This record gives sequence, structure tokens and C-alpha cells, in this order.
Amino acid sequence: LTNNLIKELPATFSQLQSLRTIYLDKNELHVFPEQLLKLRSLEMIDISKTNIIELPLQLAEMPNLNIIYVRDTTISSKQIERIREINPDINILK
Repeated sequence: LTNNLIKELPATFSQLQSLRTIYLDKNELHVFPEQLLKLRSLEMIDISKTNIIELPLQLAEMPNLNIIYVRDTTISSKQIERIREINPDINILK
């Protein structure tokens, strides 16, 4: 879904329970898509080059999530550290 001018995901997106990887980079997202928090199989999220400024702490509770790409965003290092404190196994790459 890279570079598609996406502003938000449809509510039905949370039904993709087998989804393991999602590339939402280079889109017009301003808010982290809450639907992703329901995808328990998700291993990787790329939200680089979006307008997202805040990560939900619930990301740290996702059982299979290994990596989050946040390159070229304004997400603060403090927010990244809070998630890492809860779950040090998640790699957040800025």
C-alpha cells in the first residue's frame, strides 16, 4: 500500500487476521491506524514518510510484532523509548 495517498484505513482492515507485514509508507496518514492493533499476526509495520506523530503504547503488547519503521516522521525518541521499555524485543527504526 506504499505511496497511495491513503489518509485512513477502512474499519474492515482489522479482519485481515493473517496479515504479517504492512507497508503504509509514503501515505497521507496523520493518525496511527488503530485497526492494526487488532492484527495479532502482524510482524512488521512500515509507517515511514507519513504524517503520523504519535505511536500507541498498545504496539508493545502485540505478540508477534518485531519491527516498526518510522523513518522521516516526527515521532519523538521519547515515544519510541516508552514502547521499548515495555517491550525491548520490538525494533523501532527511525
